[in-house]
Amino acid sequence: MLQLLSQLRHNCAVGGSDLSSNKSSWAPQRKVTSLFDFCFSENGLSAFCLGKSPDSTSFIQWIGEEKYQKFANFCLKYIANLDLLKKRGTFIEFRNGMINVSPTGRNASIEERNEFEAYVLILTLDWASREYWILRTTS
Repeated sequence: MLQLLSQLRHNCAVGGSDLSSNKSSWAPQRKVTSLFDFCFSENGLSAFCLGKSPDSTSFIQWIGEEKYQKFANFCLKYIANLDLLKKRGTFIEFRNGMINVSPTGRNASIEERNEFEAYVLILTLDWASREYWILRTTS
């Protein structure tokens, strides 16, 4: 598959991890950025075009440490006050181009994430039904 992709022109490769992790998955012995016209790691936050990386700015360079600290503190305080079914591990994950905020925690198992999704769906439906009732009775 890798050989077929590299033969196509204007081809690209996209991965969710950083470039070194993607390289180990895609082609450990080869320079990945030369195999494809476009390579995107971190779900497109890091880019390479014809083997070269364009100028870029990391999230922390863009927002600044002081503003990031305020944001992170706000998120952690907010999450701390949520009553959830379960909380597991890393609630804020800092990446080069984004911040991943997870109220249930990035260390939650698939089963725990599914429980959280069902819980949020119930809360959303409950909120939506109340909003509908309020709108309907006031119209």
